[in-house]
Amino acid sequence: MTRHILIIDDDINHASFMMMLLEDAGYRCSRIASGEKALEKLQLDLRPDLILLDIMLEGIDGYEVCKRIKTDTKLRAIPVIILSGRSSIDEKILGLEIGADDYLVKPVKTRELLARISVLIRLRSLQEQIAQVEKLAGLGQLAAGIAHEFNNLIGGMLGYAQLAMLSPDNREMVMKALLVVEKSCFRAKELTENMLLFSTHTDQPEGQADLVSAVEHASVLLSSQLTKNRIGLFLHYGHSHHIGIESGRLLQLLMSLLQNAIHAIIENGSDLREIHVTSLELDNQVQITIRDTGCGIPADQRSRIFEPFFTTKGPLGGGDMGATGIGLSVAHGIAASYGGQLELAESEETKGSSFRLILPVFVRTADNPAPQAKPEPAPSATSISRLRVLVADDEQIYRDLLVDMLSGMGIRAESTASCEDAVRNSRQGSWDVIFLDYLMPGMGGIEAATHLRSQGYSGAIIIISGRTILPSLKNALEIQRADYLAKPFDIAEVRDLLMRIVTRQQRSDEA
Repeated sequence: MTRHILIIDDDINHASFMMMLLEDAGYRCSRIASGEKALEKLQLDLRPDLILLDIMLEGIDGYEVCKRIKTDTKLRAIPVIILSGRSSIDEKILGLEIGADDYLVKPVKTRELLARISVLIRLRSLQEQIAQVEKLAGLGQLAAGIAHEFNNLIGGMLGYAQLAMLSPDNREMVMKALLVVEKSCFRAKELTENMLLFSTHTDQPEGQADLVSAVEHASVLLSSQLTKNRIGLFLHYGHSHHIGIESGRLLQLLMSLLQNAIHAIIENGSDLREIHVTSLELDNQVQITIRDTGCGIPADQRSRIFEPFFTTKGPLGGGDMGATGIGLSVAHGIAASYGGQLELAESEETKGSSFRLILPVFVRTADNPAPQAKPEPAPSATSISRLRVLVADDEQIYRDLLVDMLSGMGIRAESTASCEDAVRNSRQGSWDVIFLDYLMPGMGGIEAATHLRSQGYSGAIIIISGRTILPSLKNALEIQRADYLAKPFDIAEVRDLLMRIVTRQQRSDEA
């Protein structure tokens, strides 16, 4: 991937030379002449891999530009190299104190500049990879418990399905089997959704997370570990807090802290096995405290607990527990990247520890207005049976399932195994709704939606997928005016979505 470097410099001659030098080295470059315009563009959509910043700028100087970048939660991760003709040690210290990642004095030696750029870009890439490694390590620790739960669910469904097939005339047994299968499927869906949320990676720092929902997601993923080790999880909050952080990141923070607490309780071996999560909102911040009855942290180790790879557990700490040693370090970094902080509030050996996580309250702005309430499904008088629906999915079980669900609602439905066929069929048939699977051999759902819209198709498009909606997918859905249906889905979800589509169309016609 070609790395993008932004040069903020009002000297056209110097900037042109730098661009020529960097492009020859394989980088993609762009230039903005003023600090004000650069900050404005960065706030909108520009996300370079590194910034070269001149100090002497018209308007606000480079120091102020650097300070604003490094205090902005959306921008602070971008490495900044200050370029200056001022060589005094005081100037260099000032630049580094306001957050610059490096300070070079003009005229800059070519090899040194390229080396410094290469190091900073590698460090940023490594930070992103470490965060992902910690997620995978967390998933590895969850895997045994999750596998156990899925085996229980599968065992129950398989056993009752076989009993029902052996006694097809026993209505009571058949209904019991169907109820077990339905309940098990909903539980499996809940587990899968939470695993996807925890493992999904996004570089979008902006977002709104609900604390209560995040704690519930974490408790679902950790339920097996909590039950196995007889640990009680107690939640203390009076109302839901909306926090200015991406949902997956908040879940990762909570998972790191809760798993740390579980490990400490297991190591302590005490009969008192409790984790308490408490939240409090003060001065546009949410304070989350996680207190455990674990082994506590020795006094001589407390100053090092947020250091990368420092741990007293697992192979790195001389033990046999599955700890990576980077959970608290990554959690600390995530909190800081959103303008928050993570700290050890108190700890006493053999009695337990308390960690305090402080994050900003979500503040609504013109860029993130309150979501519009979805129109309620139309009353029963609104008929969806007149719809003509086409289903495109390469998985036969989902194709047949959707067609059977729709037929049960009185809807005429046909199916195909490819998006290419769906695009061709749209020219021949007058489809009101087209379901498109997101991932397909050949043409995928979003690409097919793009072709359909370019051909003038004005009906409803529904993208179906088992993936979490990332910002890129959300943006594509908006561009193609498409709805989204998450796998696995039930009859009620399909019916309500179709009723919203019919209601939306009716309102559009009336307008």
